[in-house]
Amino acid sequence: MPTRSFRQSLAVLALAPLVGCTEVEPEPVTSGAHAAAAFLPAFPLVRRDFNGDGKADVMALYDYGNASAGLWIFPGTTTASGPTVPYRTWFTPGPNGFDGRRAKIATGDFNGDSRADVIALYDYGNASAGLWILPGKVDTAETSDTAYRVWFTPGPNGFDVNRAKVAAGDFNGDGKDDLIVMYRYPSGAGVWVFPGTTGTFEGACQPYRVWLEFSDRAVDIADHPVAAGDFDGDGKDDLLVPAFSTVWQFSGTSGTQQGATAPMNVWFQPIEPRWFPSDQATSGDFNGDGKDDLLILQRRPSSEGTELWIVPGHGLHAERVWYGPPTTFDGRLAKLTSGDFDGDGKDDAMVLYANYDHAASLLVWRGNDDTFGYATQPYTAWSDQNDLDWLVHAKLP
Repeated sequence: MPTRSFRQSLAVLALAPLVGCTEVEPEPVTSGAHAAAAFLPAFPLVRRDFNGDGKADVMALYDYGNASAGLWIFPGTTTASGPTVPYRTWFTPGPNGFDGRRAKIATGDFNGDSRADVIALYDYGNASAGLWILPGKVDTAETSDTAYRVWFTPGPNGFDVNRAKVAAGDFNGDGKDDLIVMYRYPSGAGVWVFPGTTGTFEGACQPYRVWLEFSDRAVDIADHPVAAGDFDGDGKDDLLVPAFSTVWQFSGTSGTQQGATAPMNVWFQPIEPRWFPSDQATSGDFNGDGKDDLLILQRRPSSEGTELWIVPGHGLHAERVWYGPPTTFDGRLAKLTSGDFDGDGKDDAMVLYANYDHAASLLVWRGNDDTFGYATQPYTAWSDQNDLDWLVHAKLP
């Protein structure tokens, strides 16, 4: 099937359903699974490197209203090179374009070309959903037709995006990043894998479910933030969920059957800290020890400020690595992501911090070799005040 543009595919919904995503317990899809294969990239991969220059970039999907949307790139830069200069790499106009409010986004090398892509799980309403890929590219020219859809399922018994939380990582170990979805059922939860693929046609991706549980525990897990990273250092990315007093790990696996993975308690603390649904989570190797760490931005009550916590890859403890007092930092205005922004070989934490008056800044906490991976204070990699409302209309994967 030829690749559809956004506008063509958003206007035409009469498409054949794909098996594997129903609100009632569907049978797991196995026909679309990718077998594990040797993967030798042309150069070392850097997480979230959209333009392929060896540094992670910050990507922001911006909703202009009336089903118009754009993708902004804040390219990684060293502190010696000065502030980053963002650019818009993709735009589609309304009214039949792309409604950014309907998308849940993640970023990873979905197509295996060694550049990070933006992966968008799109809600068409009435439990109809599609998976769009905005591929990474070297040049900075703005385009409108590079995105393509690799999966679609119609409602009303299809896939309700509002029940999903998404992360991206190489869960099956085949060398391409996958979209990993925590899906909340009315009385339980499941983990779906949308495997990465080089195909650009409708149906190139066939999702499958690797975990399903109906219990209060499952509902609690599904209500909390998710992140993907190789927490145990086995070469496959895992799905991590900080929930109340526990960090749950769903280990990456090449298995495509239901039950191929299950939640494992890798960190537990009966007292403080506690993780809440309002927290934000991301992952990266912030201390350079070869294992990914879990990073959590916790927005405390307005009078208590904001905290950054890290759970290192060995999972033995959690440590607060930064505190923002309420007089200078409001966690409600922060959007968290991560990657090796400065190109020094260690992942950094980045926050797009946007005020109500359209002023915005990109803050960077540099990874380092100490136990918990951070310098004391972030530096500002970009700041501006213009007509764009980054607080209300921007989403970071």
